[in-house]
Formats: sequence, C-alpha cells, structure tokens
Amino acid sequence: MILISFVRKYIAPFIIAITCEHTFASTIHEITNFQNSDAQIETTCPDEDSPSKGCSVVLVKNKSRKKLLHNTFAPAYIGITDGVFTIKFPCGTECSATYFFSEKYGLSGPYPLVIAKNLKSNLVLFILNNSLYTEQIFRKKLGKTMKFKRIHLPIKTKIDIMQSVIGAKPHEDGFIIHYTDENGNEKFFTWKK
Repeated sequence: MILISFVRKYIAPFIIAITCEHTFASTIHEITNFQNSDAQIETTCPDEDSPSKGCSVVLVKNKSRKKLLHNTFAPAYIGITDGVFTIKFPCGTECSATYFFSEKYGLSGPYPLVIAKNLKSNLVLFILNNSLYTEQIFRKKLGKTMKFKRIHLPIKTKIDIMQSVIGAKPHEDGFIIHYTDENGNEKFFTWKK
C-alpha cells in the first residue's frame, strides 16, 4: 500500500510531465501525393515544443517551390478538386480556417467554418458570427465585386446556425443547404447567386 502511494505521488506525475513535455517534439514533414496533379502541397514544422512555431505550407511543382503560408499549425486537411487545393487548419472547438489555392488565381482565404464549395461557380459557403454567408473564392483575382453575401434560411426564430445546418452541396450557380428548422424538421433550401 505504501509503495502504491509513493508511485502515485512521486513517479506517475514525473512520467506524465515527460510525456506532455514532448508531445510536439518531432519534426513534421509531409507532402501530398495527388495522382491527378503534378503540383503537390508540402507541410513542414520544425522540431519545437509547439506545432505553430514556423510551420510552412509550400506548393511543390517539378523542382520549383512556392511558399503559400507560414507560421501556421499543420493543416488538418488538404484536398484537390478541379485543380483547386483546399487547405484547412484547426483553430479550436467549432473553429477552422480554410484557404483555397489555384495555380491560375493564387491563394484565397482564410474562410471560417466552410460548409461547402462550388468551384464551377467560384463560390464558398461558410458560417461567421452565427450567420451563413457566401463569397466568390477568387474574386480579387477575377476582378469580381461580390463579397460576403448573407444567406437567410427560412427559419422564424434566431437559432444557432452551427446546430441548424446539417450540410450543403453545390448546385448550379449556388448551393442546396440541408438544415433543421426551429421545430426540428429537416428541410432543404436552394440558394442561387
């Protein structure tokens, strides 16, 4: 009994402290391997105690390298659709920052809490301050003027959008948004630009 008390009091906290101290102590170096693209995304984080110290995201194509982002956390998701990379970073509970990159139009973002993207119409659907918005992804590069258009779902009372929106998908020049109304009924809303 005395031995168990000694281990719990003096040995266990020491082991936990060592484990926690070295959680992020290894270098992160990852590169995507998308078969449908000759360009790839490389993530490198230095051997530091925090993953946010100096992490960089780089576009690698042939032998050239182009730094896209630096001093970030390591991305939680990297994907590619129709030549546009989606790079998503975690930033806490119900929080993310998503960037889009196209070799033709460059880097766009960050966008908070992205629900869906419609690359054919160059649109992103996201949640900000308990409201649903859409914006043209590469509007600055395309000389477009549409910025942050709020989408009003047909809900009568003010409810938490994060809890109401189930999902969304691209549709023609907009989105079909799947949501729950104030009575708990699942419904669909079509939005077009």
